[in-house]
Amino acid sequence: MSKYKSVEDCLQALYLHLKRSGNASLAEGMQQYMKGQFVYFGIQAPNRKKILAEYKPDLIAFIKQGYLEPILLQLWEYDEREMQYCALELMVSGKKYWTPGTIDLIERLILSKSWWDTVDHLGGKISGLYFNQFPNERKTRIPSWIHHTNMWLNRSAIIHQLGYKEKTDINLLLACITPHIQSKEFFHRKAIGWALRQYSRTNPQKVIDIVHSIPLAPLSKKEALRLIK
Repeated sequence: MSKYKSVEDCLQALYLHLKRSGNASLAEGMQQYMKGQFVYFGIQAPNRKKILAEYKPDLIAFIKQGYLEPILLQLWEYDEREMQYCALELMVSGKKYWTPGTIDLIERLILSKSWWDTVDHLGGKISGLYFNQFPNERKTRIPSWIHHTNMWLNRSAIIHQLGYKEKTDINLLLACITPHIQSKEFFHRKAIGWALRQYSRTNPQKVIDIVHSIPLAPLSKKEALRLIK
């Protein structure tokens, strides 16, 4: 049981605690680093995680009761970017309460307030965990992401196997990469190189073969081969 009467009360307490702990100088630097797209309290990750830890038992108690989606969506509505980072951490902490339908929430978050900091976590880690838990959902969702008009869903498809190592489906990875190898978009090119570089830790020769067999952009090729001597 949570000591808070409602999700809203708990999230407001978290918000006020983070706000009190903010640093204006750090906030300015963080905002500049993110090209002015988001505002910040100015709290570095270790301190943010420490503060969230005080509220996490209560929030997990609400998640157990079926409030995962309302909690994450409310955190996503706050202006301060640290609230979205808290949402990402709670998403992973609450993964035992995911259902097949959680992919709709993941996709919604990818498409909202989209930038590499949240998308890479949602696409590269959370989606990977989700598809391991619900492998049948990958058969329909990943093809739609590959060919979607939104580049962040494309990027999520490309990087969702980052943590799979020897379990990587290389044919699926190639299917995710191929439609975007001629893209001029930086985030496509970087994602392609990142996904291949990560797989090179498991099978470097396969990555060399791929690089030599398809016309990757120079950035993608450079990133793919970075770990290969």
